[in-house]
Amino acid sequence: NSLYRLQYNLWEIQQLANDQGSCQKLLSNYEEIIKKISDSGGTVILDLFGTPDGLGTVLDKNSAPHNLKAYKELVKNTIRKLSCEKKYNIWYEVWNAPDLGDFFLGQRSEYFNLYRIVGEAVKELRKETKIQIPLGGPSVSSWFRNIEPNNILSPERSLIYELIKNCYSYRLPLDFISWHAYSSDPK
Repeated sequence: NSLYRLQYNLWEIQQLANDQGSCQKLLSNYEEIIKKISDSGGTVILDLFGTPDGLGTVLDKNSAPHNLKAYKELVKNTIRKLSCEKKYNIWYEVWNAPDLGDFFLGQRSEYFNLYRIVGEAVKELRKETKIQIPLGGPSVSSWFRNIEPNNILSPERSLIYELIKNCYSYRLPLDFISWHAYSSDPK
């Protein structure tokens, strides 16, 4: 009964859309893991990331979405199925390491737009179903990081701090804050 973070790759799922067997197998694998954790009393932090072809500002899975309406519907349908219909214990995390160019090709404002549309989807589902759906982020690679250069001396310029202010300003859900670290040291 712990927290388990699982990356849910929307780009990869869309890539298999024309191969229904493989796509269904991938979705079943995701759901099997989520169900096992949820049924055992654990919580899944489901990291929603990846931009399907045609929805990004550039042709790259790490692109910021430009078709926000279509991306919102994709995310909303995913959350509806897993949290509202299946009732799995999931906290949704918006993207993975948006502060690193290898993971997110976009500006800070594009990350906030991405968070806003996911936040709106969650608010709509909460109102529709009366189910608490936890949402958070930004899952940066260090607590003081930002998309623009920043260091530990100015934490008030971190993406975490700015996300808190942005969510407050737009009345968006922010139920948890996440960050992680990369290291080459196994200890």
